[in-house]
Amino acid sequence: QEDFYIGNDGGVYRSNWNYFTAISRNHGYHVTQFYGGDFGQGTNVAIGGTQDNGTYKVKPAGDDKCGKNDGGYVQRHRSKPHIAYRQHQRISSRRPKIMYKIKDFNSSDASNGGPIPFPPTASTDEGSNWNKVTSGTVTGIKAIGLSNDGVPTMYFGGTNGKFYRQDNAIYTGITSHNLTSTLPMALRGDHISWIRVHPKDRTTAYISFSDIEPRSRVYKGKNLNTGSPTWTAIGGDLPSELPVNCIEVDPENPDDILFA
Repeated sequence: QEDFYIGNDGGVYRSNWNYFTAISRNHGYHVTQFYGGDFGQGTNVAIGGTQDNGTYKVKPAGDDKCGKNDGGYVQRHRSKPHIAYRQHQRISSRRPKIMYKIKDFNSSDASNGGPIPFPPTASTDEGSNWNKVTSGTVTGIKAIGLSNDGVPTMYFGGTNGKFYRQDNAIYTGITSHNLTSTLPMALRGDHISWIRVHPKDRTTAYISFSDIEPRSRVYKGKNLNTGSPTWTAIGGDLPSELPVNCIEVDPENPDDILFA
C-alpha cells in the first residue's frame, strides 16, 4: 500500500510514499507523443523527440534513449550521419527549448550547442556557431525546410500562414521573399507546422497545417522561385479536419510522401 501511480502528459509512472522517485511504466504503452523525427540516408537508425519521455534512437534491435525530459524537433546531419541534433526543454517551463549536438550518434555523447538565436539562423561548422541569415526579423516561425543543395534554398513559415523563401541560405543578411500572399486565401490565417522541400527540385515544397479546419491540411507548392507559384491540395482521402504535424519525402522516390 506504499506504492501509488501517477498519470500525466508523459504517461504512467509508479512511485512510493517513502521515496518519491517516479519510475516510468510506459514501456509497451503506445501513446507517446512525438514532436518530430528524422533518419540518416543509407542507415537504418532514426531519431525522434517525445513529449516528457526524452529523445530516442530507433533501430531494428531496439530503442536507445539519448536525451531526457521533453524532447522536441530533431535532425540528422545529411552528409555525416554520425552527427545529429536534438531539441530539449530545460527544467523550467518558462525557459525556451535549446538545441544539443549529438557528436557521436552511436555513443549518444550530447553536448550543449545552444541556445540558437532567432530569427532563422545557419551554421557551417556543425552547430558550433550560428549566424542570422535573414535581413529582417520575422516572428512566429515554427517550421523550416531546406533544399538538398550545397548552397540551399530555405523556406520558413509559421503562424497566420506566414511563408517565406530565402535564397543562398548559408550566407548572412540576405533579403527574404515573402510568399504568404501566394497561398490560397483560406490558408493565410492557418498555422504552418512543417515544410519539406522536394529532394530533387528546390522550387517545389510540401507544407502542412496543424489547425483543425474543414479543408486539406497538406499542400504542394510548385514554381516557388517565382512570384506566382501554384498550390495543390494533396491530402487525398485523409479526414479534411485532421491536423498534420510532420511530412517526410522519400529521397529515392519523391512521389512517395508520408504524413503524420
